[in-house]
Amino acid sequence: QWNILADGLAKDGFLVRDVLSDAPEDGARPLQIVADECALAHASSAPDPGALARFSSDRSKANLNAVVDWRLRFLMIQQYVLTAKADVIVLQEVDHMLEMQEVFGQMGYACARDDKTYVPAHVAMEEHGVKRDSAAFFTYLRTAGVAFVPKTNSTCRKFGLKEREDADDDGVAIFWRRDVLELVDLDFLVFDDPKRNQGAVRATLKRKEDGARVAVIAVHLTSGSGSKDEKARLVECKAASLDANGEGNGPSMCEWIDASAKLTPTVMCLDANSAPNTERIEYEKRKLNVWEALGSARPGIRSVWTAFYGPDGAPRQRPSPVTTNKMRGPLSAQPKKIGEHAFALMDQIFFTDELSFLYHAYPPAAFVGGEGDARGVLLPSLKVPSDHYPVIADILLPIGLVTACVPESGNIIALTKYNSFKDTEKMLSAEASKKYNSFKDAALVEVLTDLKPEEP
Repeated sequence: QWNILADGLAKDGFLVRDVLSDAPEDGARPLQIVADECALAHASSAPDPGALARFSSDRSKANLNAVVDWRLRFLMIQQYVLTAKADVIVLQEVDHMLEMQEVFGQMGYACARDDKTYVPAHVAMEEHGVKRDSAAFFTYLRTAGVAFVPKTNSTCRKFGLKEREDADDDGVAIFWRRDVLELVDLDFLVFDDPKRNQGAVRATLKRKEDGARVAVIAVHLTSGSGSKDEKARLVECKAASLDANGEGNGPSMCEWIDASAKLTPTVMCLDANSAPNTERIEYEKRKLNVWEALGSARPGIRSVWTAFYGPDGAPRQRPSPVTTNKMRGPLSAQPKKIGEHAFALMDQIFFTDELSFLYHAYPPAAFVGGEGDARGVLLPSLKVPSDHYPVIADILLPIGLVTACVPESGNIIALTKYNSFKDTEKMLSAEASKKYNSFKDAALVEVLTDLKPEEP
């Protein structure tokens, strides 16, 4: 799970470490000092124009361009992919989808039905400039057959067109390893957004080795740090989506998750733009935030961050991990965000109860000194090519798990390729000594044992 920072949005004034080989005339200023001064200016009702001007030099522009150069960042993204060797990759802010389909394809990943090739919405949709047309958008998504949902009429493309003619909208994408998984079905959900067409994609995948299935959902919720922004995100989670006729008769995001999980074990990956401890707001006569809304979408749903945050979003340990650590300087085209330190756990992986989280393969970022220490290593950087850290997690899909149902009691019953749980248990006992030789395989045995129904 990774928001990779769209190329079209990458030059929006991020404060980054000085990486240029030539020394500045006035001496290098540590990034942390620069960030602290920008933060003070942001907090002040009357920021000092002179202080901000010091961070708006031509050299600052050249330095930022060097750090966020797409060719460099994409090579680094590929390095992460090759190192992680993940079976499934979920990305947000993808605005080079055609290039990624080609390059990731060479690395063994697929993202489409019947080997279809990605075609941008602004090319395929006659009325791409229309703010919202869910009927045309559904037609585009289903015809394209690619596990990608763009934001049409996007800020990303508007900024991108200033530098390149082929600029695309950013969106969410799912990739899977061709040698491990095959696509069973693609489905889409379209938000009721008056400004544009956007939504979520769900890829139902089958493991080739044993037929086990898993549904993977990718989504990117509305950005912003205010209470109105959290309300907009709750609407995306809890309100009805648009159907193919443009009516608000589609399932909400939470209903979509629940419906998916009734058929197939489900994983939801997203940039929520909301942390577990984001202040709750009044929504449908109760205090709620995105963490709680998604965490209660279905009985037994869990997060890879459960060890760090409780159901109410309260931190369970300090320092708490973060998935974004960024600050915009005066080069930004968004004046209100200059000096605002985005330092929170925004990226989520939720999964249903049939699946088991093993560990974080990429150690979560945490700072003992809090925001003060974090300002010295702001993102993006030459090490992390995005304004978000990747969330790389090992989640276990049990052998042969095809579908699951939840009775009214809420207990999970797993239906495997074996006739009964006893058959599964017998198979494990007979073959464990010769077949299970690694930590993952040992965990697999343990997870299947945990699935044993309670004795009456």
